[in-house]
Amino acid sequence: MPNQPPGSETPGADPFRPGSPGPESLDGASGMGSTPSGPSFAPGSPQPRWSRPLGPEPVARPDPETYRPPQSRLPAVLTALAVGVVALVVALASVLAHRADQVVAIPSPTRSAASPHITVTKDSIEFTTRSGAGRLTILDHTWRDAQNGGGSALQVRIRIACSSGVVDYDPFDFQAFDASGSLFDLATEEVDGPLLGVGALQAGEQTTGLVAFVIPRGEVTLLMSDDADSVTALKVPD
Repeated sequence: MPNQPPGSETPGADPFRPGSPGPESLDGASGMGSTPSGPSFAPGSPQPRWSRPLGPEPVARPDPETYRPPQSRLPAVLTALAVGVVALVVALASVLAHRADQVVAIPSPTRSAASPHITVTKDSIEFTTRSGAGRLTILDHTWRDAQNGGGSALQVRIRIACSSGVVDYDPFDFQAFDASGSLFDLATEEVDGPLLGVGALQAGEQTTGLVAFVIPRGEVTLLMSDDADSVTALKVPD
């Protein structure tokens, strides 16, 4: 019987000869063996299905033909604000115009004929100035056509008497105003006779003279002033 090579303990088991069981088969170990137990990679065999990776769903790309970008609301907001501002301005203008319509126009003040310590008679009135006191009397008056053809002229004969202090007099201290309140200055060219002079009266003294005015015929009030301050006024009898 031929001698066995050293280390061979199992007769007929040649690990290097094809068809011979290997050491793993002899030992009963589980390996791939003749039929592998893993997944098959043979052509045509069903392939394993891969699971979806973790994370959110991918966003689908919009269709360029049907996609419409979202419209901004900013233009609409700006338009609404502009309309609101215009409406507010119009409302304020209407309120101001309404208030302006309700304001009553105040006529310009006219020179007052008020005077302290006035005693009125038919054609006479007492007056007081800053330097004395006296009485103004209308002796007579006449109406005629104005010499310049500009309407009617009124001529008034007056008397000024001083009762106390000193009373200054001057024909240009006299003016006349009509029923509408229009004021007319002295018209010396319409005086037919002695014009009232210029001077100062002491207590107990008096002077007489004429003053005239181009004024519409009607109700007239004679105004006497002292240094641009109204002293007294007397209605001219008609």
